[in-house]
Amino acid sequence: MGRFWEGRYKCQVLLDEASLLACAAYVDLNPIRAAIAETPEGSEFTGAKDRLEDLTERSVAAVEVTATTTSTKSTRRTHLWERSRRRKQSGWLSPIEIDEAIDVVGADACEHGQRCSQKRFLRCTLSMYMELLDWTGRQISEGKRGQILAHLNPILTRIGLDAPG
Repeated sequence: MGRFWEGRYKCQVLLDEASLLACAAYVDLNPIRAAIAETPEGSEFTGAKDRLEDLTERSVAAVEVTATTTSTKSTRRTHLWERSRRRKQSGWLSPIEIDEAIDVVGADACEHGQRCSQKRFLRCTLSMYMELLDWTGRQISEGKRGQILAHLNPILTRIGLDAPG
C-alpha cells in the first residue's frame, strides 16, 4: 500500500504566500484544466465555487446597503463577513482576507469547530483572488485540455458583482 500512495501523491511544503497562491489556484482551476467545467463558478467541489455562491447570495441580499457605502466600509464588511458563520457553502474554508489593523498574529482556533482557523488564507481580497483565478484560467496551459474561454466576461461581471463604469 505504501508504494501506491508514494507513487501517486507527494507532500510539498508551502513556504511563502506565492506558493500558497499557486497551490490554491491549481486546485480551484483543476476542473477547468481537465475540461470538466468551463468556469470557476461551475466547478463542483472547489473552494472557489463555494466562496462565489456565498458571495453572490450575500451581495443579492445587501444590494441597497452596498450601494451607499464607501469602498473602505465595504472592504471591512466583507472582511468581517468572511469570518462569520453566515457562509452556508464556504464556512468550512479559512477566510481569504486579512485586515492587518484588527487581525492579531498567532493561533486562532475556532470555538465552533467548523474550520481549524479564522486566520487569513492570502493577503488579498476575495475579489482580487477571483479576478486572478479568472485571468489564470484563461491562460493556455501546455498539455491541458481546458481553459476559461476568451469570449466570456470577467468572473465578477459573470456573477453580477462587478459595478458597471
